[in-house]
Amino acid sequence: MHYNTQMDAARKGIITKEMEIVAREENMEVDKLQQLVAEG
Repeated sequence: MHYNTQMDAARKGIITKEMEIVAREENMEVDKLQQLVAEG
């Protein structure tokens, strides 16, 4: 699936490599980070 920004990806339900890295660094579940990014 195509996306232009991290927020766009999150809203489409896509977990990007960047989201995985940030989630790991912040000690949070990647699904929770995706939800937060999607909400803006």
